Amino acid sequence: MQAAGTVAALSLVMAIGTAVSAGKFATSGAVETLTMGRPADRADRLISIAGQRKEELAAESSIDGGKTWRPATVYIGTTIDQWRPADVAVWNRGTIEGRIPAGTQPCLWNYSFDLPMPVDRVMLRLKKLGTGDVVLAKTIDLRGVDDVFVIDHRNVAGLAVGGRSGDGTLPTPWTLQPGTKKKPAVDSFGVRLAKETVVSGRHPVYKIKEATAPPLVLRPKLGGWHRIYLGMAPYASLQLSLSKERIQYPVPEYHTGPVPSRSRLMQEFYIKSADLTGQDVCLACGGARYWRDASVRYIRFVPMTDAEAARFREVRAQARTQGRPFAGYVEPCTPCHYEPASLTLRAHVRNEMRLNKVRGCTDVYVHVIRVGSKAWYHSDVVERHLPTDQHGPHGPAAKWTAWMSQGDPLAVAVDEARAVGLKVFGDMGMNISYTGPLRERTIAEHPEYLIGGSGQFLDYRHPPVRDYVVKIATEQLTKYDVDGVNLDFARFASNNAFDDPSLVDVIRRIHEARRAAEKKWGHRVLIAARIPSYRYHQKNASVYRGDYPEFVAALTTWARGGWIDRVMACSMGYVDHVGGLSLDRYKRAIAGTNVKLWGDLYGGGAFVRTPRSAWLDVARKWVSQGLDGGLFFYTIDRPTEFEQINWQLRLIDFPDVTVGPGDR
Repeated sequence: MQAAGTVAALSLVMAIGTAVSAGKFATSGAVETLTMGRPADRADRLISIAGQRKEELAAESSIDGGKTWRPATVYIGTTIDQWRPADVAVWNRGTIEGRIPAGTQPCLWNYSFDLPMPVDRVMLRLKKLGTGDVVLAKTIDLRGVDDVFVIDHRNVAGLAVGGRSGDGTLPTPWTLQPGTKKKPAVDSFGVRLAKETVVSGRHPVYKIKEATAPPLVLRPKLGGWHRIYLGMAPYASLQLSLSKERIQYPVPEYHTGPVPSRSRLMQEFYIKSADLTGQDVCLACGGARYWRDASVRYIRFVPMTDAEAARFREVRAQARTQGRPFAGYVEPCTPCHYEPASLTLRAHVRNEMRLNKVRGCTDVYVHVIRVGSKAWYHSDVVERHLPTDQHGPHGPAAKWTAWMSQGDPLAVAVDEARAVGLKVFGDMGMNISYTGPLRERTIAEHPEYLIGGSGQFLDYRHPPVRDYVVKIATEQLTKYDVDGVNLDFARFASNNAFDDPSLVDVIRRIHEARRAAEKKWGHRVLIAARIPSYRYHQKNASVYRGDYPEFVAALTTWARGGWIDRVMACSMGYVDHVGGLSLDRYKRAIAGTNVKLWGDLYGGGAFVRTPRSAWLDVARKWVSQGLDGGLFFYTIDRPTEFEQINWQLRLIDFPDVTVGPGDR
């Protein structure tokens, strides 16, 4: 029910009170200005709210001339770079209650969650929480978004293959179900998974009992280029694909956690831009390491102009022909540990390769082993089977065995990478042994190969350790028709494990194996090395021992001998930590050789919370220091909204070229 003070304030606005309608109001003697944008101002057609606020405000909307007001869905910030670091509680107060914090941070109103589009006009007002005084009210003309096509609870049954529009029935097991957070509740369309909750540490993890729900196929019958946005209420995980493209996009990200209290609610995700002519849209369960019920409030298709579509294609064509190489990353066996058994090895790897291709990768590093642990491929050199007594018929050993029986993950990766024109590298974690059942037999039988007391790090100063490592690398080079190997000394490293002679010996011998592989396969085979930088794990120096001068010394020998083709130095930290890295010592080590210095933007899971702009700034800094190779950006758990960054990194030498617009 409306408060009398609110009605009076609204009457003042409708009487065209000059100060309020202009967004000017006095606070402590100062005059502040608030403004609201128009849908046409943004590629995503949302409404911006800008200006300074001395105190927290509440945003409300009305479609009946001010008779009824409801909290507006407000995003704190106007780009994904501003949304990702936002505190979850602050975000949810904005989306559920319409709260706008004090300060100058611009915001967006996502009216798609609040209005039964299409709507000609809507009123939006901002008011003080304490007094209810309206500080800004505006009637917004939404007729300019009539060309935006929305699939929601009102029309989804009629667009669904197998649905019945007459009674709103979706094909089983997809149903309409009310949202649970914002009132009044509005139906989302989705499917509930049969699952049970298992406590893992302090948090619940969902164990999926049945994960074979068929996808929901929708036929919007749209033509031409559109930007695709998907809104969720409540929070969910799923995969969206287009029928001609046949790539499943995980929404919102692979490592989405299972803790409901940490979920950002009422989110809208930019999926991609595409020509939708003759395309169906498919929604499926999954899309995350921790599966949840699928739930979609709406899908918005925002048309692109001919100029926008042409620009979208042109910048990618420029990246392909003039840009730097870019390496993505795939873990072919990780899903068998975490995801339901319905997923298959080839389907997973195929999708990952297609995702890497469409996101702009030229190369893919396929993780196949952490040396000292069991192989993630069909190795004839090291163990690849878990003990059969590990937690019974549904335990990790059984899942691992079933996964590996579907095919050789590295061979499958080579097939699927080549099918889409990607170069594939076997990725070796050069020095960490898992404990427990994942530890490989050779290391279990020879604890003296490990640094005393570490329990994990192999000691390369032992000749048998180097023999062991070289055999594994040689097998990948000569058994599989790969384009190269990536020798990752940084995941993980301890400088008590290496010295200059041991590093020189092992790379020289792997180089000899590379020459044999080139004769066998009839093409060039590359060796890439990732080494720990002098800033590697500075925040955990008690374990990783600070500087790594032995790698700089060895790199000089590797480069002079022509034993490697590319190198990157890893900082293994947050963006400010990575960004503080100077390339000078690595440039000196490879000066006058053909070795290319690559940029390593690996930050663990930190980039989930770090703006894309920060990673781009790091890459630009390195380019100014003389970085002459490609770039690597760990991709397995990054947000859906980072889709464009690969292309932007490939175009790092073209500062005036922007990938987009419309990706936020």
